[in-house]
Formats: sequence, C-alpha cells, structure tokens
Amino acid sequence: MIADLRPDHVRATDQKLRIMLIEDEAILAMDLSHSLTELGYQICSVARTRAEAIHSAVLTRPDLIICDVILADASCGERAVDDILGQIGPRPVIFITSGPIVAREGPFRHVSKPFMIEDIDMAICQLI
Repeated sequence: MIADLRPDHVRATDQKLRIMLIEDEAILAMDLSHSLTELGYQICSVARTRAEAIHSAVLTRPDLIICDVILADASCGERAVDDILGQIGPRPVIFITSGPIVAREGPFRHVSKPFMIEDIDMAICQLI
C-alpha cells in the first residue's frame, strides 16, 4: 500500500493534512478527493473557479493546495494561487497541468496529466 511508503514524519501524525483542490473537471475532482481521503488526507474544500478558490481558501485555510493550471472560468490557476497565498500566507502547492511547466520559487511541485494518485502522493510527501 502506498501509505506504507511514506516518510515517518508523514505517517507519525494523528492530525490529517487538510488539502484544498482547485479543479474544474468534476470527475477528476471527485476521483482525487476520494483517492486522497483513502490515503488519509482530509479534503477541506473543492473549487472550480478562481473566485470560488479564493473565497474557499480564506474560509478553510488549507495546509496544502492542489490546483489545475486552467480553471472553469478560463482563469489561470497559478494566479488564483498567488491571490490565495497573498491572503492566507505561504502554503505548499501542487500544480496539475497538461501544458508547459513554469518554474516557481517556494514550496511548489508540478504533476503532469495524465497522472496516477501515487504521483500526487509523492509530491505531497516531498512538500511536507
């Protein structure tokens, strides 16, 4: 099982990591939410647009954000994350993309589509 491969500092805590998903494809969001919950993470919110994401992040204050690069309202996921981090402070972020990857400073990872849940879990483990 993938959970058994996680570093000790990830497995040793009783507190679940609170993750916000920003994903415009409903089926992918549901699948990610289900898979991450099975791995022991807590999904604190799911958003489809930049405005929803900002509002939700301010309310829920996630520990980590997983964000698609292009959102439902055709806005940029990276800009949404910049707005969120400006309001709630630094957080690790995983960007999901099928396009080119833009280098960023800070606690960021990129996962290319198509991906497996193990790719997301590995990126989470590297960030926390």
